Amino acid sequence: MITPLRPGLPLLPQRMQHLPLDERGYPIPEFVSNLDGVRDFRIVSLEHLARCIRDDVCRICGQALDVSKVFVIGPLATLQGVSNEPPSHIECAEFAVRACPFLLLPRAQHRPTDIPMTQKLPGSMKRNPGACCLYKVTAYTHRTKRDGNGIVFHTGLAIGIAWYTQGRPALRNEVLASINASLEAIGRSGDEQVLEKRIAELVPA
Repeated sequence: MITPLRPGLPLLPQRMQHLPLDERGYPIPEFVSNLDGVRDFRIVSLEHLARCIRDDVCRICGQALDVSKVFVIGPLATLQGVSNEPPSHIECAEFAVRACPFLLLPRAQHRPTDIPMTQKLPGSMKRNPGACCLYKVTAYTHRTKRDGNGIVFHTGLAIGIAWYTQGRPALRNEVLASINASLEAIGRSGDEQVLEKRIAELVPA
């Protein structure tokens, strides 16, 4: 029996139409691991992560990236210019922020997993941050984390920024509320003037 695409989802981009669907009707991105024949959304495929870095392919659909690409990151990662995940095609990322249950539900958290020696999802976003950023770039860098556990991507200079919340473009006050809540959650610290300047760059009036 073939599972149909879940009703109410946005139009599936052409690049993603080869992806299998789970029992709910959601496309299963390439970054989702395959453990003994079962795709587990909580676990990143380290093989696909390596392919993204080596071959410059989209983390969602697995096809070659364009010159312009986007990181889907939370407020703190946007402020810091980093991501735990590689970039995606613009249309794949836009589908994700409009369709992913984790990003649609304000109080959503990923279910924990006790499987050892795996990279857990969602990387830089352990809970729904309220708003997420599509951070568009033409170039980025990456390095191994200082503790040797995983890769960190440096997003570099943005050529475009779009904020989303609950499957739609976010209002400026919603973005600022999400940023402030995220900063409070980690204990706001550092040079306030530098921080406010960075926020102004990312969330213009």
